[in-house]
Amino acid sequence: MSASCLFCKIARREIPSHVVHDDEDSFAFMDIRPIRPGHTLVIPKAHVDHFSDLPDAASTKVLMVAQRLARKIRVTLAPPRVGFLVGGFAVPHAHLHVVPMEDGHDLTSQMYAKVTDGTVAYDIANIPPAAPAGLAEMAVRIKNQA
Repeated sequence: MSASCLFCKIARREIPSHVVHDDEDSFAFMDIRPIRPGHTLVIPKAHVDHFSDLPDAASTKVLMVAQRLARKIRVTLAPPRVGFLVGGFAVPHAHLHVVPMEDGHDLTSQMYAKVTDGTVAYDIANIPPAAPAGLAEMAVRIKNQA
């Protein structure tokens, strides 16, 4: 783990998060700027910047955890789809977004777009932060789903 990485600090529980999964190799928590309620991040505990640089075993583990969480999200929230997204621009630590999808644009830039004076800007800051109480409640619902 990296001493200064935000996600490493979250996995070490130095920074509070709403945890839905924690084991020896991986960690999953609620995204504080969710595209939709239930938007979860799954990370390897080992610090690796690019998802494509993860060893096969680590990427397999992250995907397996994400798949299990997606099943729980489907039962808990009943979205039409649950999508996976690897981006990585906001935090330089490999991570997989698990997003309940209500619309085909939920994993595209539409959610990040803001038009000002005829110019479209894409920024995660355009998605409002979720209330901590809502994140905590959602984490419990997903975590406790059989």
